[in-house]
Amino acid sequence: MKRTSCILFDVGGVLINWKNRWLIDEISKKYGLDKHQLYEEFSKCLPLLYSGKINEKQFWNKISNKIKSPNLSNITNSLFDEVFRKYASINVPLVNLAQQIKESGIKIGLLANTESEKFEVVKEMIPIQNFDFVFLSYQIGFVKPDMKIYQYVLNRLPFQSHEIIFIDDRKSNVEAAKHCGIEAIEFFGLDGLIEELTTRKILKI
Repeated sequence: MKRTSCILFDVGGVLINWKNRWLIDEISKKYGLDKHQLYEEFSKCLPLLYSGKINEKQFWNKISNKIKSPNLSNITNSLFDEVFRKYASINVPLVNLAQQIKESGIKIGLLANTESEKFEVVKEMIPIQNFDFVFLSYQIGFVKPDMKIYQYVLNRLPFQSHEIIFIDDRKSNVEAAKHCGIEAIEFFGLDGLIEELTTRKILKI
């Protein structure tokens, strides 16, 4: 059985119950926009925001120019902050599981696609100080599933790739991690994750 020294968790969709479509639904209703058109442009611009190449205002301006919605370009407050606070919730059992893993002697960390406004809210929701490593796309400049973000992480962790497990709810992110030699688990729910970690002898029944 391979030794596990560190487990990295995704945030949105794993430690935090959140889906970007909730934001799209809210914005489309609030500003009377076509949801499918908004989703298309949102998805195109999101990597620029998550990699820190543009800020949130520039993000909405880009989308506004594409879908011809001046309302979006006039936004002064953070919609990510506003909507994230409204709908996101802590996956308490999973946060507790992460703490249990840490107490067993395995290092834990975060590897998340996010931007600064949303992560400020995350810091209010979960005890970031309990995580040994924090890797955020907007600070790194690369976005999952780009291989460069995983290489960045590997270059900064004192472990071999096979000693690291990465947990994410997106198959593309999991597969990219595996291509870099990282053990990776696609997250479908708490029960399945517990079963997988038990099989790997990380958790004991």
